[in-house]
Amino acid sequence: MDIATLVNLEKKDRKAYEQSLKQYRDLKNALDASKLEGKLEGEKLGLERGEKLGIEKGEKLGLEKGKRSGVINFFNEKVPVPVIAKAMELDESKVEGILREEGLL
Repeated sequence: MDIATLVNLEKKDRKAYEQSLKQYRDLKNALDASKLEGKLEGEKLGLERGEKLGIEKGEKLGLEKGKRSGVINFFNEKVPVPVIAKAMELDESKVEGILREEGLL
């Protein structure tokens, strides 16, 4: 509503308009606050899930790197592939694959 129309309203109509406007603003503020709260909660959950997945992925990569390093170290100590596979809980083909990738076979 423009200012000229508002100024020309009767007192009771202006009061009704102002109450309606106040209700609208209150509802809009409550909705905006709820949206913000929901967004922040969603971000928090996303960060928690991402952190958990990152930790799990890091642990998995660390274990794989450790096994790879163990295979190479055993091989360099002249331990036979079947023994390395058993000690590292890997298939012989996996051990051989690691050794080929490292240029040791």
